[in-house]
Amino acid sequence: MGNKLPIHYVTKLMSSPDVLARGMRQVLRKRAAEWLDYRRDDGYSRPPAQLGFKLVNACNLRCKMCGQWGETGYNFSRPSAELKEIVPLATYQTLLDDVAPFKPWLFVWGGEPFLYPDIMPLLTYMKQKGLTISISTNG
Repeated sequence: MGNKLPIHYVTKLMSSPDVLARGMRQVLRKRAAEWLDYRRDDGYSRPPAQLGFKLVNACNLRCKMCGQWGETGYNFSRPSAELKEIVPLATYQTLLDDVAPFKPWLFVWGGEPFLYPDIMPLLTYMKQKGLTISISTNG
C-alpha cells in the first residue's frame, strides 16, 4: 500500500518554487552522486545529501505501532541511563558548521524531537545556515 499525498499539499508544494526547486535539486544531486561515486578515482565519495538528527529517545506517547516505544519497541530493552543521554547544542552547531557548505537536507526526529531542551535554538541555527529541515513529530 503506497502513501498518497493530499492534493492540497501537492498544490502548496507546486506553488512554492523555492521548496520545489530545492527538492528537485536534491533528487538530481542524489542520482548524479550515485553514478559519479563509482567513477571517482580519488578514493572519496560525495558529501551526504541528507542527514538525520535523532535528538532524544524520550517520547510523551506510547503509540502501539511505534517501533521505538510501541508494544514491541526496541527502547524497552535499553538501559534508562542510555535513553536519557542527549547531545549538547554546541556539538550540533559544530556539526552544522562543517556540513552547511554542502547544503544537505536535514531530517529531525527522535522519540519526540520537541522534548529536546534546546530544540528552538537548534532549529533557528539550522535555518540561519540556510538548510532545509524536515521534522517528524507526534504533535
